[in-house]
Amino acid sequence: HCPTPTPSPIVGRSRRILHGRDRRGTDVVRAGEGRNLPAETASPCPPRFMAPSWKTAYRSFYYATAAEPDDIVLDPQSTAILVIDVQNTYVAPKDDPDENARWQPFFDRMRRTVIPNTQKLIADARARGVEVIYARIACLKEDGRDRSLSQKKPGFNYLLLPKEREDAQVVPELAPWPDDIVVTKTTDSCLTGTNLRLVLANMAIRTVVCAGIFTDQCVSSTVRSLADESFDVVVVDDCCAAATMALHAQELETINMIYCHVVQLEDVLGFYGGAAAEADEQSAAEPLAAAASLAWGPLEFPPARKAAVKAAFEEACAGMARLELRAAHALVFSPEERKEFDFDSFDTDLQATCEGCKQDMSWADVERFLEENL
Repeated sequence: HCPTPTPSPIVGRSRRILHGRDRRGTDVVRAGEGRNLPAETASPCPPRFMAPSWKTAYRSFYYATAAEPDDIVLDPQSTAILVIDVQNTYVAPKDDPDENARWQPFFDRMRRTVIPNTQKLIADARARGVEVIYARIACLKEDGRDRSLSQKKPGFNYLLLPKEREDAQVVPELAPWPDDIVVTKTTDSCLTGTNLRLVLANMAIRTVVCAGIFTDQCVSSTVRSLADESFDVVVVDDCCAAATMALHAQELETINMIYCHVVQLEDVLGFYGGAAAEADEQSAAEPLAAAASLAWGPLEFPPARKAAVKAAFEEACAGMARLELRAAHALVFSPEERKEFDFDSFDTDLQATCEGCKQDMSWADVERFLEENL
């Protein structure tokens, strides 16, 4: 139970509260430093009940007393999403059982948090017309002679990933669309050894929103390079991971405020102001479906399009497992596709495929329908 706060008898007196995270990434609030909160409104509840704002979280020693940053406003035309190194090799089980157990917390964060959230980040960006760019580690030669020295040294960072090999590809859930830019690197930074800086400049991109792995290696190196090139950089905490949460939190604290702003996915979705697609979940899904149709052609559903539509489907479900049939039809198919394949045709084929889909359907039903009918 949290008691009602007692007003302070001294008007103007304030407590100083520091919002942040512990080394495990858990939200904490410590008294004694940070921004001022009036004593008469300060909550006497235990610190764990106070969630920090992105403006006050992840403060290093250098920025513990700095003023809060200004609000972030993203312009879809000058913003790009950069997905860094989310490749098959990093989510594959280890051969050694003990090593696999050691990495299990990382695998769990990738599957439960980073990949699903990055799907949402990408789907939202596509609906707004924001450029989505990918970077991946891959060498041009089969024997890896073209790799940088850091990727030839023994240990974890020894990487031999020929560009066409399956383990070098982006995970299927986040697979690039045909027209997406994908830069290939044998370095930590996405700018070093690639033409990404020139590409961003040519497209008049000023702000780069970063997601991916590993927070303390390629993400951090990329963020620092972008900042040095005078780009505004945003790092999405819950779309990133390091080998451990301690390494993840420590690096975010180090780079925040000086090289970038560290935020949550829900923060990014609010930074666009009024530039979002329509609030209605059905119309909000249409830009994504239309873009997918343009990328692959009418009624084509390769894995990358399925992954993008799945993310939008789950977002539209708003925590429920199923979506009303007309909303699902509008989400899965673009306006052009619906002219050829109207709701009545869809419903007729659906009833022949999924007997339980009288009023609504799950994503599993959508997959079954696409498999058997298209």
